Amino acid sequence: MALTNTLALYLADQGVAYDLVPHPRTMPAAPVAADRLAQAVVLRGGDGFMLAVHPASGRIRFEDLRELIGDVDMAGEEQIETLFTDCEPDAVPALGDAYGLAILVDESLAQQPEIYLECGDHDSLVHISGKSFRKLMANARRGRFSGRA
Repeated sequence: MALTNTLALYLADQGVAYDLVPHPRTMPAAPVAADRLAQAVVLRGGDGFMLAVHPASGRIRFEDLRELIGDVDMAGEEQIETLFTDCEPDAVPALGDAYGLAILVDESLAQQPEIYLECGDHDSLVHISGKSFRKLMANARRGRFSGRA
């Protein structure tokens, strides 16, 4: 299990306690756990790049998302790789502040008692309390833009 240096420094700087838990690619997410797994999607718009963070159990409703923040599209793989140089492909952490990106977080994550996040690889997840997640998302824009898959 490995946590990127960027995330380790960020979490330490924010004073957030965390655990790393194994999460092999072949391990299916339980329905309840998927509600607590914060998935990050990198977006590209007129103001540059940002993260849309939503539960892994849902899908982004782009119509609702665009009403909140304007015209955006998903960023391309090459763009994502240049933003997250210390992460494996498709293992983008939901902590945009650590990478200098603005965040839009779906309100459905706000009341979860605990949150799991990608940590930059496909073997493990970062586990934090819901209180810590809300602290880390204090400056994020909020809205409802995710629905059940």
